Amino acid sequence: MGDENKQDQLKELERYDFLLATGAKEIFAQIDYALRQGQHIQHKHDKQTTLFNFIYANEESLTNYYLDFFHVNLSSNDADKFNKYYYLSFNPNDRGMVRKGRYEYMEKKHIIVGLVFWELYELDMNYPDTLTKFYEILFNHDLYKDSFIRLFAGIDSETEEMYEDKEIIKKEIYKAFENFESLGWVYFKKTDDDQKNSFVIMPSFRRLVEEQYKNEIENYHELSEKLLADD
Repeated sequence: MGDENKQDQLKELERYDFLLATGAKEIFAQIDYALRQGQHIQHKHDKQTTLFNFIYANEESLTNYYLDFFHVNLSSNDADKFNKYYYLSFNPNDRGMVRKGRYEYMEKKHIIVGLVFWELYELDMNYPDTLTKFYEILFNHDLYKDSFIRLFAGIDSETEEMYEDKEIIKKEIYKAFENFESLGWVYFKKTDDDQKNSFVIMPSFRRLVEEQYKNEIENYHELSEKLLADD
């Protein structure tokens, strides 16, 4: 009976054999903290490669761990290793054991910033890689600027004139990109003056446009059409 119990225990421990992997003591705590903060971990991110490689090598047992202990899913996109990213996802109407406050919902304004940026980046192929360039493109093209300001005003029930001050728009865009950085969607290149301006887009940024990552995204096009129609 004792041997059978030991075998059952060993079999159970095999579900979490990532704990015995090389570097687990040094790496797993970083991975766990990042994932439960809502961060996406990917190979392309200069600061995440070691974390990504650990998850990639121990994906099955880590999946078991998060499902068994937290009732959430360790998810990833369908891509090759170089473009793959990992994140925690929740079942509908159930956050599992990852409590509210550790994974914040994105502000609607930041969703708009992300969607407008992606339109510039992916569809129009302007490829802004600095906040300065993004500002310049946005403010020098009336089509982008007008619709952008209209959406902002519509969310807060403010007048469009409130956003005629470019510094207000810049401040909101900066806050949005800081949020994107915390999610692992972008990372800022280090500069001598330590100012956040030049950035690199990560594969995980696509979650904003390819999935209903936040509930508000479902209503984005309806919101846009309504506001533009009211002009």
